[in-house]
Amino acid sequence: MPQMAPILWFWFFYFMLFSLLVLTSILFFQISLISHQMVTQPC
Repeated sequence: MPQMAPILWFWFFYFMLFSLLVLTSILFFQISLISHQMVTQPC
């Protein structure tokens, strides 16, 4: 089945891109939350 290979590669690339986007969004959300807490708390 050589014609099924490009579809699998496309889905693998799409899944990798989606997971990377989700991880970066979660990371930025955590960083913004932590920075907001540090700003609101008096040192």
